[in-house]
Amino acid sequence: MLDRMRRRQFLGQVGYGLSAATLGGAAIHPVDELRSRRTTPKSWASTIAPQAAQGSARAWWSADVAVDRQVALTFDDGPTELFTANVLDILDQVGIQATFFVVGALVERYPDLIRRAHDAGHEIGNHSYDHVSAAISDADSVRAGVLRGGDAIEAVTRVRPRWFRPPRGELTTATLGAVREAHLDLALWSVNRGNAPDSDSEGVRRHLAGALRPGAVVDLHDGIGRSAWVGRPSGQLITRRRAEIEALPKVLPAWKDAGYTFSTLSRLIP
Repeated sequence: MLDRMRRRQFLGQVGYGLSAATLGGAAIHPVDELRSRRTTPKSWASTIAPQAAQGSARAWWSADVAVDRQVALTFDDGPTELFTANVLDILDQVGIQATFFVVGALVERYPDLIRRAHDAGHEIGNHSYDHVSAAISDADSVRAGVLRGGDAIEAVTRVRPRWFRPPRGELTTATLGAVREAHLDLALWSVNRGNAPDSDSEGVRRHLAGALRPGAVVDLHDGIGRSAWVGRPSGQLITRRRAEIEALPKVLPAWKDAGYTFSTLSRLIP
């Protein structure tokens, strides 16, 4: 339930005393299909909140920017050896600071990449510890994922993250409760890679070039979620991520030439 909505902004009092509370950002996997295949009675209960609850959490997918053309560029699912250093190199070349929503298990594996991003002025946000879908997780698992993700980031950067972005953009009542307990703000997004085929970096570039608006929060990726460490890495995700990153050296200068300036999410939304 939203307390208020303004143009291009979702600053919500997202209540979690709801009969059903699963919201999502742009282009997420169909939650109903996911539930039908993989949910259990215990995980379903964490999603529908059968008992009375009170509280609220602030969630944003973009910002109101009245004067300048300021936007936030964000990356999910890292850090990874495959992509993160390359993304940091590209951002350094064009002088842009971004926000990285990182997976705690990968932070523990690649702390040097997180230190490099943090030392370069990029913001580090919490993307859970294990990147498990909240729609198929019980409340205790969701809570542990949020809290352990923040702990992993703080252990490396000495800074507690302000933001949490739920895996796949899925918000359940358990997610909202954990976010409130951890004193986090929720970060969704207003722009992503679009519907270009997995390997079509030029299609991604064309979409991104025309999709930006003042106050936008752009969601791209420097990782492949759980596929980075559980089982065999997903070739499809690697192809999709590579296309996003190949588009960056062309689209970022074009955005700058169009007058856009880039900031971390916390500078865009103080």
